[in-house]
Amino acid sequence: MLIDMALLAAFSWLVAKALNMVFFKAAPASNLVTWTLTIGYLVCGVILASVAKSFRHAAISKSLGISMSAQNPIDMATAFIMALIFYQVLNRASKKLAESSVQVNGAKADLPVRTPTETSMPAGTSIQSAVIPQRAPTDQPARATPSSSLVLESMQETIAVDEGAIYTAIANELESGAIDKGLWTRLFAECEGDENRTKVAYIKQRAGILIALEQSRLAEIKRQCDEETARLEKARLEGLSLRQQLAAGDQSDETKEKLKLLSGSYTAVMFRGKVRNNLLYDVELLLNDNPLLIAVTNSDGNTPLHLSILEKYVKMSQLLLERAAPTYIENNNGDTPLNLALKTGNKALIALFSAVS
Repeated sequence: MLIDMALLAAFSWLVAKALNMVFFKAAPASNLVTWTLTIGYLVCGVILASVAKSFRHAAISKSLGISMSAQNPIDMATAFIMALIFYQVLNRASKKLAESSVQVNGAKADLPVRTPTETSMPAGTSIQSAVIPQRAPTDQPARATPSSSLVLESMQETIAVDEGAIYTAIANELESGAIDKGLWTRLFAECEGDENRTKVAYIKQRAGILIALEQSRLAEIKRQCDEETARLEKARLEGLSLRQQLAAGDQSDETKEKLKLLSGSYTAVMFRGKVRNNLLYDVELLLNDNPLLIAVTNSDGNTPLHLSILEKYVKMSQLLLERAAPTYIENNNGDTPLNLALKTGNKALIALFSAVS
């Protein structure tokens, strides 16, 4: 019996290893797949173990010359042991593969290594990706935030080729054998088969190629930073001009037309929703993108400041007032934001208007 169990256990181990090597080599098996396969293998294990048990009793009967049969022909104990070994081997290998994937994706590896067939660095690949954190790519331009200019200045200061990282990448290529075979073959011929001279020449020329590629990538980043800086400065100046108009209650015809169109737009509806839900950060981001949202009105004639006061949001009202929310606009009931604040009796809200005055 023990021999049968040992053989079936070894068989289960081999089956799980084979599945990992053939089907789950690139991507680990999910929990659902692992459990489904284990349950299926348990059913197969019941059949195999029961057949083995039947053969064992037949062999003993033949050896002793007497008729023997198992009281319970189904060998569940052995089948469970087989399924347990199968699950453990399959699950452990999947975990190891998942952990190794997390290590690579999490930039725990030192630096990217080129494959032998590469002749240039792929688009978007950076030698400094393991040294300088990269911003996640987005479809929209970066929004202006209170610290956007500081972030851009910091990025511009750190834009420099890290030659140490490049030479480390080349060392990794040589150690792993993932070199540029075309370049290596040409240099090997030029150095007349001298491997040491070939290695020195390869390091120099490879470093030159990678440095040139990195300089090109960093120049593109600097160009994008310069464009973003110019865009933010333009938006800041336009915002200052608009805030002066709103504070004075003297908008140009162009501003009034923009406000009329904007008030009925989806952007305005979304902005008012952010105000009602007291989402300070989202409101500030939207105002950075379009300062005119501060003065949009709904069908009741309420501005965002009206809505904030009706909800008794002190911090939201303070933010809107700091962003030059107009205090002179009356809603359809003839109430200005200050009138609404007085009606609520909220001392903190009333104090905000005193500070503004």
